[in-house]
Amino acid sequence: MTLSAGCLAEGSPGGTASLSAAVLSLTFSGIGCGVLGMPWCFATLGWAGGLAMQGICAGLAAFSMSMLADVREALRASSYPGAVELCLGPSCGLLLGVLIAVANLGAACAAVDFATDFMVSLGELLLGEGAAGSRNFAACCQAAFMAVLAAMSWAEEVTRWRYTSRVSVGALLYVIVAVLAKALAGEEASAAVCVQEPSDAVEAFRWPGIAASCQALALTCFAFSCHFNFFLVVEELEDPTAARARAVGMGAILLMLGIYAAVSASGYAVWKQALLSGPERGNVLGCWGARDAPIAVARGLLLVVLALHGALLVHSARDSLLRTLLGSLPARWRRKLIRWPEEDAGFAIGGVERWLYAATTFGMLALVWLLQAANVVNVLGLVGGVGSITTMLVIPAALFVQEASAPLGACTRAALGGIAFVTAAGSVSVVYSFAQIFG
Repeated sequence: MTLSAGCLAEGSPGGTASLSAAVLSLTFSGIGCGVLGMPWCFATLGWAGGLAMQGICAGLAAFSMSMLADVREALRASSYPGAVELCLGPSCGLLLGVLIAVANLGAACAAVDFATDFMVSLGELLLGEGAAGSRNFAACCQAAFMAVLAAMSWAEEVTRWRYTSRVSVGALLYVIVAVLAKALAGEEASAAVCVQEPSDAVEAFRWPGIAASCQALALTCFAFSCHFNFFLVVEELEDPTAARARAVGMGAILLMLGIYAAVSASGYAVWKQALLSGPERGNVLGCWGARDAPIAVARGLLLVVLALHGALLVHSARDSLLRTLLGSLPARWRRKLIRWPEEDAGFAIGGVERWLYAATTFGMLALVWLLQAANVVNVLGLVGGVGSITTMLVIPAALFVQEASAPLGACTRAALGGIAFVTAAGSVSVVYSFAQIFG
């Protein structure tokens, strides 16, 4: 792949991170609680169908990483939004802000859904099923988590949460190991929430219909979506060349694929088709009973992760929305809302008028509150189709084609065709998921 250097921006001299550290950083910037929905994809498509879909998404994700590496080298850009604005124009930069906000708010909705389920399960363990099994208790858990989320996301600067969130790596690793251990032990689940039928079996291929297949594809793309952080991670490399950037992207995608395949196979081996009919679709931890000790520990650890990640998601969504709003307004209106000199292209969130800052924050939290009641599969099917596929595949492809200085080869054209197909399937997932949530 060859690119021109038509749009130049001042690059960064690089940081001090090693290649392996950058791979781990990029990997766990993408792996979150979406990993809990991967077994559902296997139950929907069969283990071979689910594995094939993960392979396709991983291949396209790695290809788009390679495109971003070449784009970064040609543009000498140090950020994803900067590259988009330089080559696709300010309007596309504003659109990117909206897409990022949608993706982050959808992920925050899933975080609240997961957290509520985990808090109810822990309440049943500590207080008994009678005290914690009521709808009022679930509503109280939800309100408590939303209050924590509001308090943590109110800060204008969240660097401290970014550093603290590194503890989530250990928590996620524990969850992955716990699910694998449960599958290897082969023990009967006590007081399970998901109930298996005698006819349930491990199947290689299943055809659930177009809508469910497209939802599974969108959820899988959501799980591999870490491309927005690619520029930032590569800038931390000691020698951020294009070859090393491609190595970081490829290493992260391969590591993700291995983790997702292992968790998917393990969860599916234990629960089979019960993952499709249980009340906790998209949350494999919800299938085990409240008194399962290793899973209870996993739920407790993930509550901390969800609070940290949820605060970062709301902060990023608020930042993107404010940038998009203020960037689209005429200068005379913008001056009334923010201390933003016309000669300064930057954006300081601390300069926003307090009423606008508060209205944006609490408006987003209210939207999260309203949407989190939807099934997490539908939420991630909507978010994956709108935000993840766009930022992971469509925009990198547009950047690459815009800057290509040589005719596209057969392999590149085939990959771009695959991206177009996945984008169409993601659109089906968006329509179906939207109808399920709001219909």
